[in-house]
Amino acid sequence: MGKKLFAVLTAVFMLCGCATEMDVPQGEKTIEQCTIEEDLRVRTLAEVWSTAKNYYGYWESLSEIVDWDAAFDQFLPRVMAAKTDDEYVDLMREFTALLHDGHTRYFPFQGYQSNKGSLPIRLEYLDGKIYLIGKNEKVDIELGSELVSVNQEPALDYILTNYGKFVPVLTEPAHTRETMDQFRNDEVGKEITLQFKKEDKSIQEIQMEYSRQNNAITEELSVNMNFDKILYNSQIYTVAPVNDDILYIEIRSFSGGGMDDTFTDIIMPQLENYHACILDVRQNGGGNSRYGDIILQSLSTEGVPPNFGFNSVFYSSMVPYASDNPAFQTNDQMKEAAEKMMKHALYGVEGELSEYVLSQADNWFTMDVPRVLTMPVIVLTSDQTGSAADTFAAKAKIIDNFTLMGLTTHGATGNKYRVKLPDGSYYSLSVDNVYSPEGYCIWNHGIAPDIEVWQTLEDLKNRKDTVLNNAIITLEEILQKESN
Repeated sequence: MGKKLFAVLTAVFMLCGCATEMDVPQGEKTIEQCTIEEDLRVRTLAEVWSTAKNYYGYWESLSEIVDWDAAFDQFLPRVMAAKTDDEYVDLMREFTALLHDGHTRYFPFQGYQSNKGSLPIRLEYLDGKIYLIGKNEKVDIELGSELVSVNQEPALDYILTNYGKFVPVLTEPAHTRETMDQFRNDEVGKEITLQFKKEDKSIQEIQMEYSRQNNAITEELSVNMNFDKILYNSQIYTVAPVNDDILYIEIRSFSGGGMDDTFTDIIMPQLENYHACILDVRQNGGGNSRYGDIILQSLSTEGVPPNFGFNSVFYSSMVPYASDNPAFQTNDQMKEAAEKMMKHALYGVEGELSEYVLSQADNWFTMDVPRVLTMPVIVLTSDQTGSAADTFAAKAKIIDNFTLMGLTTHGATGNKYRVKLPDGSYYSLSVDNVYSPEGYCIWNHGIAPDIEVWQTLEDLKNRKDTVLNNAIITLEEILQKESN
């Protein structure tokens, strides 16, 4: 494929040069609107293709579902023929999304001016159905109505078919939720027909157009998280008593220096006055997994399950040692490592990674923390629980006094790498292959809760948090049994 790419790029550069006009039938002339010249677009696509092969931690898993070389061949002529910046950027978004990495994002080049607009509505995917949960004064339809069709097609089918290609993560329900977000933005002036089923079962059809006008949401169904008393509140934590027995602790991130000290020195002393707690990581996008380990250790006498992250960075300096060139002969160990790297499997272990993980799964470790409290703990998860929070949920799931409740987590964890591209854009991807202590790859699987609970529309209309309320009921039942 390397020789093939070189030949393709050479031909492209000879043909395209710096031209800004396209060949069209005689008598017509169409000026190229894309501000990135054709050769630079090709180089950018090729850089994504090559760096993903070199750095992506889940390369072996990806190769089972995507032919990356064939994808490059398919996208090359499309990228070369892009007429506008929007078309080019969308193609790059679509190509990088084929990595199916929840950490992957494509960031356009500086100066990119999008011709995208938005809709004045917000939709929510709740247990298989799509509901209108936000709108502004321009939309004459009641909140809580179910979206049943878009352009005369079933709503979910239409949205997934047309916008799912831009969403890297495959884990459900994360993939569907993020696809819904993509649906809200499209080309300015594009018109769509939406059909909603109202509470009285009648159907209401409305026409909408994507626009740059102020589409801010002014009316919204949302959960009321007001507590009678807040013990501690910061950018990362909200700590509030649910009742005399249960303390609620929201952890919005695992990043931010000193958050571990805040938990051990400020929150843990408060927790001593309660018999159970709820750790809410539903909006936690990750950070440093070490902070999560400290929290787990503070609430478990069992210790902390081990980490299983396998780095897959490609070291070009080792490539010659995998060959039979006598100038690069070395000891068998280095040659073997170089050969493994060339197969994109430089993980430092022999055999299947899942088998290695299971063989080490009993090697829990302990951390030095000021105090340890053992009590029933429920961890609230959602499809937005990601990265280091994915890892946190994976470990919490197998600790005896912890229970996971909510939805399957995002399914993207491990260190990220940012790749700068020739046109000034960049993209990110995972460079680690991360396994749960139970021996399965977290990539596009996430962590399934012990108790699945969806937010209900009825509770949402009443501003109630279905998942939190179920956690409170469950903990009260556990405490009641313990008291008996």
